Amino acid sequence: MLYKRSTILFVFVMLFVSYMCSVGFTQSGQGSDAELSGSQYIDLIKEIRQLDKNMTKNMGELEIKMRDHVDEKISALSTDISDLRKDVAFINGQLSIIKWALTIIGGPLLIVIIGVLVNNYFQNRRNKNNVATQNDVKESIDATDTDILDNELDLLDSF
Repeated sequence: MLYKRSTILFVFVMLFVSYMCSVGFTQSGQGSDAELSGSQYIDLIKEIRQLDKNMTKNMGELEIKMRDHVDEKISALSTDISDLRKDVAFINGQLSIIKWALTIIGGPLLIVIIGVLVNNYFQNRRNKNNVATQNDVKESIDATDTDILDNELDLLDSF
């Protein structure tokens, strides 16, 4: 067990040393800023200025394109909104015509329907009262008929 640990530790140490050596060699090959010549500085500055000019030019063109695109979309949207307002106004007018037509036709029809319902209600109520009174009259007639038949005839009743 101890032999395995020492072998694994040795392998990691070797890898670590080789990694550090490679990092050191690659960084030592790079030159510092002091090693650049004056003409190289001037060339770098010229390239940076040219890139800056190109970037501002491209940004200006993109801004113009974007503004044109936004203006085009807004104008299309405003025409769509005006068309939509016209459609809504037309539909609103049609609905007002339909409301007036229903009011003119439906008002009298509603009054007739209500009148018929009220008339039926009172007619049914009157019929119920008539049936009740007729039943009372029948019961009273039946009661008198049975009384007359059950009683003996008086002499005075025969005259």
